[in-house]
Amino acid sequence: MGSELHLSSSSSEDEESTAENLLPQSPQYEELLKVVIRAVSILKIDWPAEKQYEPQKTRQTLSADQGTTSKTRCRGQDYSKGEIHLHAFKHQRVNCNEKTVLQCNISSPTPLNVVQVFWRKQDEEDFKCDPTSDNNPPGFECNYTEKSLTLTISNPTPANMGAYFCCIKTDSGHGAKHINVSIGECTGELSNQIAGPNQIQCSFNSVYPGAVINWFHYDKDLTSKSTTTSLLNSDGTFNITSVLNIQDDKKKYTCSLWSLEQGRYLNQEIEVPYHADSSPSSRISTQHCLSWTLIFFSLMYFD
Repeated sequence: MGSELHLSSSSSEDEESTAENLLPQSPQYEELLKVVIRAVSILKIDWPAEKQYEPQKTRQTLSADQGTTSKTRCRGQDYSKGEIHLHAFKHQRVNCNEKTVLQCNISSPTPLNVVQVFWRKQDEEDFKCDPTSDNNPPGFECNYTEKSLTLTISNPTPANMGAYFCCIKTDSGHGAKHINVSIGECTGELSNQIAGPNQIQCSFNSVYPGAVINWFHYDKDLTSKSTTTSLLNSDGTFNITSVLNIQDDKKKYTCSLWSLEQGRYLNQEIEVPYHADSSPSSRISTQHCLSWTLIFFSLMYFD
């Protein structure tokens, strides 16, 4: 096969001459290049064609589209495949503790053979509402008609905020659409009481968003003389309690809930009457006196 190449490592001079013989302009280099090209062409015939692997890739893709992986497919972004069109409001603000309905409208130029419909919530792996299932998340109900898929939240709380995905699978395609749910303020329950000697307490339970309690005696701000605690509930609301230390025997105080996030009062002012003789110890003494008085009159009557 042409001229032979003699490579030797006996001396540096032989190495230099060999390197010169392999330069692109040398006949030896051209002959070696032809040999390499022929070898590559022979090896290429023996290699399996790339298309032989395509059926395996297709099977993997189908198994991901079908089966149980719909849980992960309907998440993260809106998408559609085939002749399916989903329409929904991207943002929906709901009222706290007021029943609300999320809706995805479904349209298609051809009749759909639906395989599965369901709702998912982003970042909550266990959330799935299926119209055909009896084991849906508490407080949620989902329904499906040919033209819409709905999710009803019976008692919305801050914990229900987030992105919900309506998902549909047919024999000809699939689709998903998301709705971002936010919630308005939760007014909660308000109460006040005498906390102890020279102390009055004001509480706002199950309120949202978080806030602080301000105290006033008419126009005088007494907030600096109070201690406020805030507890986060499992439903995302807060229980906020404040105790005011009283130095003067005033007759009326007001406590108000101020939202740091919104920069306004969330609730109207609540009047908290206080009297020096209305402390817990005073009430207990009064009850004891009344009890002894009743006993005394009972003894006189039966005698």
